[in-house]
Amino acid sequence: MRFFVTITLLFLTVFAFAQKQIDSISNKADSLEINFEFEKVLELRKQALDLGINLPQDSLLKLKTLKAIAEYQSIIKESEGRDTTYKKLKNNIELLDSLNYSSDYLYQAYRRLYIFSHNYMRDMQATQKYIDKSIQKHFESKKIDSITLLKTLHSLGVISRELKKYDVALKTFSKAEIFYNTIESPDINMLGSIYSDWANVYHANFLNIPPKRISFLKKSLKVFENLESPNLDYLTSLYTRLADYEKEQGNYKKALGNLNFS
Repeated sequence: MRFFVTITLLFLTVFAFAQKQIDSISNKADSLEINFEFEKVLELRKQALDLGINLPQDSLLKLKTLKAIAEYQSIIKESEGRDTTYKKLKNNIELLDSLNYSSDYLYQAYRRLYIFSHNYMRDMQATQKYIDKSIQKHFESKKIDSITLLKTLHSLGVISRELKKYDVALKTFSKAEIFYNTIESPDINMLGSIYSDWANVYHANFLNIPPKRISFLKKSLKVFENLESPNLDYLTSLYTRLADYEKEQGNYKKALGNLNFS
């Protein structure tokens, strides 16, 4: 009996030590994954899986799924076989979700998936789906990353506009503005960018309401003009949009003036 107890305690000690190592490696991999350092992440996921080979089946499945996600993320940029890679990546993230994995990880995973859906697959419907999933998981997480959530809301507004879901777009930009005002020391450039994309909902290609369009463009311009060091990419884009608006209204001198600023 004493021998059995000793063996059991020894096994539990070894198991606890292995789990601690796995957690440390996994946390490091999670941090690198946020920065899209997928090759480094893959090596760490392999290490965690090797250490966890004797874990219970549900824990082992999670480690295998994390490794698969890292692998497919590392090759999604390659055009050959991208459709298959994307499908496998999507399936593994959704599998991890079904295993009740941490929402803190999943909202970032769905964030990356909506970026891949947009940038590589050009699938606007899937992009909106995974933006929604990222927001859902973000609100279920232990801690809200305000900047990331604001960027995700901004993305949802833009994609909803492109899908001609104008009510969703307008409500989302309004939510983004309200949420921005709750953030301590936010990046003011982000507010200017939100107003600029909000204005685009009223563009001739969409709702075609010129007075509201110019109103939000001017809001955006006011934000940037009050900054000592505005984001030059955002500012250049804004002046181009202002020039386009003035040209459409027949105000060619104003249009040229905005282009000169850009």
